[in-house]
Amino acid sequence: MAWAPMRKGVGNLWRYAEVSRRANDRYLEALSTAFPQGGDDVKRSLDKLSQSVKVNSRSHRGFNPLNEEDRELFLAVFRGEHCLNGLTNRSVCEQIDSGRQVTRRMSNKVSRLLKRLHVHGLLAKIPRSRRWRPSEGGLRLISSMLDVHELYVTHCLQSKPL
Repeated sequence: MAWAPMRKGVGNLWRYAEVSRRANDRYLEALSTAFPQGGDDVKRSLDKLSQSVKVNSRSHRGFNPLNEEDRELFLAVFRGEHCLNGLTNRSVCEQIDSGRQVTRRMSNKVSRLLKRLHVHGLLAKIPRSRRWRPSEGGLRLISSMLDVHELYVTHCLQSKPL
């Protein structure tokens, strides 16, 4: 037994339906967790997300919802296409620095960012691959962080000075 591409015959139609159903289920599950209902749980989770985490005597800093770099990273990870196939270092590099060629330095930086997201519980590694997927709680928290950024930054920019 080995993994092989599916043929385009009628005999594999049931398998195409099964794969499509699972992909749709993953996408709908991601959408359902993407928009939190607010409350104290979200506030505590965001507070915890902004704190640094220490793993194996190595410290990983927290995330700032008002930081533009963190916002770009969250937008790159939050894209719906990553809920189906997962995300790679290259896909995040291309979304963060659109229009520029992916360099080794940028790839190293994104590797550290992906590790930071993983340590905080926002990403999960897909076994035996080089792909990551947003966790259920991660989608909820990323959505909340983006909401905080959108609410406060746009509100502050639109308000009139005293």
